[in-house]
This record gives sequence, C-alpha cells and structure tokens, in this order.
Amino acid sequence: MRRPTVGEPCDSRSYCADGQCVDGLCVVLQPLDSPVGGPCVVQGDCALASDRRCVDGVCRPLPDAGEPCDVSVKSCRDGLVCTEGTCVALPCGPGGEGDLCVGYCREGFHCDVETRRCRARLAEGDSCKSYQNCLEGLVCAALTNKCIRPKALGEPCLGDTDCESGRCPWFDYPDAVCEEAHVCG
Repeated sequence: MRRPTVGEPCDSRSYCADGQCVDGLCVVLQPLDSPVGGPCVVQGDCALASDRRCVDGVCRPLPDAGEPCDVSVKSCRDGLVCTEGTCVALPCGPGGEGDLCVGYCREGFHCDVETRRCRARLAEGDSCKSYQNCLEGLVCAALTNKCIRPKALGEPCLGDTDCESGRCPWFDYPDAVCEEAHVCG
C-alpha cells in the first residue's frame, strides 16, 4: 500500500512517506523553536530550548521550584526533580535521613524508591525490598523480604541472595542449601 506524500490527504491510521499527518494533510514539520505560548505539534517544536515543553499544542515553561509537576515526564527546570507532584531542588551531595535522593544517599542510608527520600539502612529482621536497604553485612532474604545475615555453604536457603556465595539451588526446595558459586571457564 502506497503511503501519502507531502500535500496529500492522510488520516491517523496512515503514515506519511515524508512528513507528518496534521489536520488530515501530510506536511513537512520544521522544528519551530516556538516561544512560551507559541504553537507546537511535537516536543521537538519546543525542545530547542530546555526550559519548555509541548503541552496540548502550546509550548509551556517547565515548572520552577515549589510548582506542581508531572512525575511521569521530565517536567521541571534543570537542577530540579519532580517529587510527590512538586518540583524541588536536587541535593548537592548524598543525603541523610529524610533528604531527597536521586539514587544515592550518605553511608548508612538507602534511597527509598517509593518516596525518593533517604532512610536509615535496616537492621537484622527488618522488612526490606532490596539488598541496598539492609545494613552492611546483611542481605534481603529472597522469599521473606527480611534483612538477614548471609548463610554459609551448606546452610538451608530459599534464594541466591540468602547465601554468602550468591548460589542457592532453590529448585531443590525444601532441601536447598548454599553452594559454591559457579565459575565459568
């Protein structure tokens, strides 16, 4: 099936051979570099400046600190991050308890991916979601999601993360025990 070219009619189901379908006609779109309040069809029409984006056909400024934002897209000005629906300043370095984190925190803390806040690492027996949540020397147990001391060779295990070696033949459950790690070569 032949695709329409510039100047020919098109619809939402047909792709133009060269250009894009806008209002039922194939057109060549040049980046507009539209100013704030100017028209846009695609993000590239506003993206030549990093301080605006295309929203509902209009180039809008990215929100500033303290303004509402959309966590699903890059929606804050440079140097800010959208947290809990509000633009806030990025930390200058690793944070401590309750500080905003972007993947890293000070030693002794972990980044809670749900709240994007630094939290103290968890002690043995505490509920966890990742090995990074637990205090150094502990691991997040595979099935119980509790911080535990890693198990030595020959000790019962439920998953690879339970073992010092990182190898638990969980398919042998309930008789699985930590084994030596397999080394290729």
